Amino acid sequence: MTLHRSVAGFFAVAWLSAGCADPEGAYEDFVERRKAQAGQGGQGGQGPTTCDEIPAAGEIDGEYLFALSARVGGLDNNRDNPIMLLNTVTTTASADGLTMSWVLQPLLVTDRKTPTGDALTLSGIAVDAEGKYDSNPEELNVPGDANPLSGSPITADLTSLRGLICKDAQFFCGNADGDVSKPIPLSVDGSSFAMEKVEAGVYPEPPKTDCSGALAKPLGS
Repeated sequence: MTLHRSVAGFFAVAWLSAGCADPEGAYEDFVERRKAQAGQGGQGGQGPTTCDEIPAAGEIDGEYLFALSARVGGLDNNRDNPIMLLNTVTTTASADGLTMSWVLQPLLVTDRKTPTGDALTLSGIAVDAEGKYDSNPEELNVPGDANPLSGSPITADLTSLRGLICKDAQFFCGNADGDVSKPIPLSVDGSSFAMEKVEAGVYPEPPKTDCSGALAKPLGS
């Protein structure tokens, strides 16, 4: 997937200040908790991610506030200042589990709820019987007014968007890998995301940003 256009200001800030959080580690901790709940041990963070039960088709359908926190060049400084999108999720039953469709719509930085720019549809996301999925999306355009750091449009290429969909989850989360393609090549491997249900038009504030439940900066901060 490509988070579109010039990312100069956004990723310049990311390069210049280091953080200490570990979204990949948070995801692994989340997986271990899920394994423990399912009575599967965990094997020290290794082995497949699993759910005790996955949702039925249609059960998780709806709108979610989707927070994407980019880890740039191994740095994690913008974890609490993510790109926000509205994710409209639909699911259908498949032979191996579920098939998901996501429609990702960038949102204005100023309120985290007003659409801006073009939406991206991710169709045919396969969720297996253990709840695992891994998608390699197409290009996504995020305009400057959806960029919380510099206000510049962004271009990146996410090659893996992966996570775990469990029946009783309070929110959904995962990790992303890929590379920035403009203005200079940089890795965004180990980026994190979280998505929370939008109920009756009420958007979670501040939103979660990863599997540990870490929160984004409040609006206006």
